[in-house]
Amino acid sequence: MRHIIILSIGISLFFSCTNSEKSALEETRINKSEDILDEHENVEPTKVLSFEITGMSCEMGCGSAIRKELYKTNAVNQVSFDFKMGRDNNTVYIYYDDTKTSVDKISKILNTMNDKQFEVKMLDNIDYISENSDDEKLTSYNGGGSSLGVVLPNFFDLILQSLYR
Repeated sequence: MRHIIILSIGISLFFSCTNSEKSALEETRINKSEDILDEHENVEPTKVLSFEITGMSCEMGCGSAIRKELYKTNAVNQVSFDFKMGRDNNTVYIYYDDTKTSVDKISKILNTMNDKQFEVKMLDNIDYISENSDDEKLTSYNGGGSSLGVVLPNFFDLILQSLYR
């Protein structure tokens, strides 16, 4: 049993080292994407825009593509979804600074991205009230809208732990 585990670790290490040039290029590309995504956190939203959106096949892939395109405007702080698999019409909530972009620009981005995969129809555009304000707080239409990150265990740590038990 230990020989099989050691052999699998060796094969995994061999294949992970053979693509080092490619992974360095991919890492550079990922770092540039993360820089774009990090800039959205500095945007102070003034409005919350909601669209009915059609053409989404999944929240993870389509939602990620939508977030990435909207964050490139440097006018969007947060994008959240009310998405159900198999439903034709879903809802996207966009927290943005209306001094930096407009509803028309956001609508155009959504309608033209991915070879016009998505169609949107505006539902509402309301003022965003900061949670730091003493006024009524506007959190999100979908109960907070924040997505929790999932941390997966390190594969090699699990194997090493099983060897030492």
